[in-house]
Amino acid sequence: MGQRPMSAMSFSALSPGAEAAPDPAAGPVDFVSLAPVDLPRDALAPGGALALVVHDVAPATWERCAALLEAATALAPSLPATLLVVPRWHGAPSTFSFEAAMDAALARGHELALHGWSHLDPLPARGALQRLRRRFYTAGEGEFAALPQADAARRLALGRRWFARRGWPLHGFVPPAWLLGADSARALAAAGFDYSCTLDRFVGLRGQPPLRAWSLAFSTRAAWRRGLSRLWVPMLARRLRNAPLLRFELHPDDVVHPGVRDCWLELLARALEQGRQPLLLREVAQRMPRGAVD
Repeated sequence: MGQRPMSAMSFSALSPGAEAAPDPAAGPVDFVSLAPVDLPRDALAPGGALALVVHDVAPATWERCAALLEAATALAPSLPATLLVVPRWHGAPSTFSFEAAMDAALARGHELALHGWSHLDPLPARGALQRLRRRFYTAGEGEFAALPQADAARRLALGRRWFARRGWPLHGFVPPAWLLGADSARALAAAGFDYSCTLDRFVGLRGQPPLRAWSLAFSTRAAWRRGLSRLWVPMLARRLRNAPLLRFELHPDDVVHPGVRDCWLELLARALEQGRQPLLLREVAQRMPRGAVD
């Protein structure tokens, strides 16, 4: 499974995320260097917005992802979700049954976005900081953390073609573990996507300034991580009560552990009760205000 942050001190990497009519006269935006903006709660929707995002969607994880969606939609039957799909999860090919399930998800109003190619970091991690970010924080799954630009561009192009061959619309790319190295960021800026995300930002790739938007995400790899997550995530949710966007960034094992499942379900139910409007990530991108990006 892709591993998740444990606190605000986790590594956010670089970010992207949004849609709007592209400006053909403008080159790729250097989103890495842009400072995030803070917007009022009603900037994206009256009463605020929320996004339900399911990571690591692949044949090997689909049973858990489907159970997660079932638990979430029990709160609101029409609740839309953005599913982050991995074409070659840990090197394994896709299956007809999985792709049929994705067709059905699209028909129900969910969105599919690209989430890497294999979800595996292929390069050695050198130095203490790199080992901490790419081996401890994410257990070797930060695929785009250190790729050369050409390799990152190739994987992004493979993912776009994979979606296109299946007739699936594609607006967004979210790097595994939200880790995006500088070379990968340059490749992404030129790859034609509308949005992406990192741990603490939603940044448009069509000229919008990045939005400061922390993820509500759990770490389930060990009991102590699950315990800390159940303390940290509700605290973060309270801190973000006036944020324009609450990002519920969930992973397949978040439905396996009862304490974690109950925690995010309670937070999601509370956000819906407080009038937040559920949006797909592409809808968030469409609603992001355009402004000068220097």
